[in-house]
Amino acid sequence: MKTRIIYLALGRLLPGMVAAADILGKQGERLLSADCVLDEPQIERLRRRAVRSVLVRVPDERDDATIGREIEAAEHRLAHIFRGEGSEVRADLQRAVAAYRRQQLA
Repeated sequence: MKTRIIYLALGRLLPGMVAAADILGKQGERLLSADCVLDEPQIERLRRRAVRSVLVRVPDERDDATIGREIEAAEHRLAHIFRGEGSEVRADLQRAVAAYRRQQLA
């Protein structure tokens, strides 16, 4: 099954989800390792440590058309955010953010 990596707010985590990267505390200490399967006690410990979001692997059931629509919507939002005239540096930033969003959605 195809998976995707997304950030989820702590309140949206469910037992059985898999961490896609090390989960770090505020001082940079590793709280949980990448690829660990989260359980309820771990999620509660993260809550007590004030972790706000976690990068997790989730099943990706989207078809190509849905992915295309999501990418198109993200590009439309970026065009709105970066509307108007600006510098070459601003255009470079817009291109970099667009490339990042396409990568995250694909």
